Amino acid sequence: SLFTLSSLFLLLQASPNDGLPPIVCIKCREQLDSCHRFRRAAHQTHQALVDYLQFTSKLNGTSQVSLSFSVFFFS
Repeated sequence: SLFTLSSLFLLLQASPNDGLPPIVCIKCREQLDSCHRFRRAAHQTHQALVDYLQFTSKLNGTSQVSLSFSVFFFS
């Protein structure tokens, strides 16, 4: 929902009863959707890299590689 997306990417605390309009312009909605797609792609890519590193470490007989990071979006 719009409230969920805005709180995830903009660190805003929006709620249905805050008195603000429940809609945003199309351009702003498209930008929120773009942020959501980027975040999802980044997490999928991160998981693929972790899986690849774990697979190659098993082939090489080395200990598993730990790869972690945090992604923050600020307006």
